[in-house]
Amino acid sequence: MTTTGKVFAFATAALYLIAVVNDRELSYLMCWATLSVLIASALLSRLSLSGVEVTLQDCPSRGFEGRSVPVALRFRNRGSLNKTNLVLRLSVANETQGSAADTQWHLPCLEAGEEVDEVLLLRDLRRGVVSIGSARLTAGDPLGLFRCRRPVPLSHQLVVYPRRVALPEAALFGAGRGDRSAVRESPTGSGDSEFHAVRQFVDGDDLRRVHWPTTARTGRLAIKEFEGAARLEAVLLVDLWREQTDRPGGLEAFEDSLRVAASLAQGLLKRGGVLRVHLSSDRAVHLPPDRGERQLVRLLEALARARADGPLPLDRVLLDLLRTLPQAGVVACVSSALPAGLPRAATALRARQVGLSVAHVPPAAQDPTQSSGPEAEITRALRGLGVTVQPVGLEHPSLPTDGDGAAESAWDAWPARRAARSLTT
Repeated sequence: MTTTGKVFAFATAALYLIAVVNDRELSYLMCWATLSVLIASALLSRLSLSGVEVTLQDCPSRGFEGRSVPVALRFRNRGSLNKTNLVLRLSVANETQGSAADTQWHLPCLEAGEEVDEVLLLRDLRRGVVSIGSARLTAGDPLGLFRCRRPVPLSHQLVVYPRRVALPEAALFGAGRGDRSAVRESPTGSGDSEFHAVRQFVDGDDLRRVHWPTTARTGRLAIKEFEGAARLEAVLLVDLWREQTDRPGGLEAFEDSLRVAASLAQGLLKRGGVLRVHLSSDRAVHLPPDRGERQLVRLLEALARARADGPLPLDRVLLDLLRTLPQAGVVACVSSALPAGLPRAATALRARQVGLSVAHVPPAAQDPTQSSGPEAEITRALRGLGVTVQPVGLEHPSLPTDGDGAAESAWDAWPARRAARSLTT
């Protein structure tokens, strides 16, 4: 029973008391009339959801922070009565972030036998594994005195990737001209100009190396590779140490560090580079060396599920990985905290001829260019060892992603739907 229904029931009881005290037929008549309305409204509310079906037609399984996620639903009324004021309430839970929110949508009228397709937009989703479930459909009588609720079997899981961000050129994997601090060039074979293979074109490839027969046959640009040609290689280490989120602003800085990691990887992979990835979580995640959009999607999947639960700080992780790193290779680290032991780890890497580059993403309250404090001292010590330390400060609030890449192509192909509506939280 709604608040209006409770007031109406109280008025019915008051009329009955007045009728008993005054013993007048008019009072009894008014009492029985209001009671009849209550009974009729209760019966109509029980019928308000009879024959109504809600099914999930389509929903992406992948998305990005800052992008609206379309959820296509079909409402069907198999009953013989028109249904009014239908409200669908969805429970959206982020399993990675440990948060949940209720979202609702209103359908004014669903006529008898009618079938309506609607597209709902989920907005402001954060990175993580998001479960859509525990849906509940609510309707009532025309007077709004009673409401009837019924669970709806809707269930869907959505993986939300960290958004990509614009980074300074110096922070990219050797994006600067002549910069080799974060990327090394390694040969792919022994020859200097011998034809090796054909691969798909990626941004940054030399158009003079287009393989036109394959391009004409497939309809997509293909690039010739030669043995002995140089390729960009990097090892990306994403710091997931649990203690970096304990300080003020640490949680948002951690999220920013994952966005920076995704953007760094995209910058290298779009230029045809080869990337190996390590995430220092409680259960360490290793991605073997690979290139192209396939490796980017693998990384985004891992970052979407990442949590700040790593038991070891960045310096300990580097020392544990030291034996597995290729000699004369380069490691690029992304972290929101610089532990005190990082210069010692850099010295050990240097002895093995392994270069180190650090993208430091401090909390928003901390000036990334500050010249005092423990992390400033660590930065100076690292630079004294020849380590590239690039402070990265991101603007807030978050902005939408740039929309390129295979993982986002589904957004551009999503068909236009009738009466697209925004879900209100």
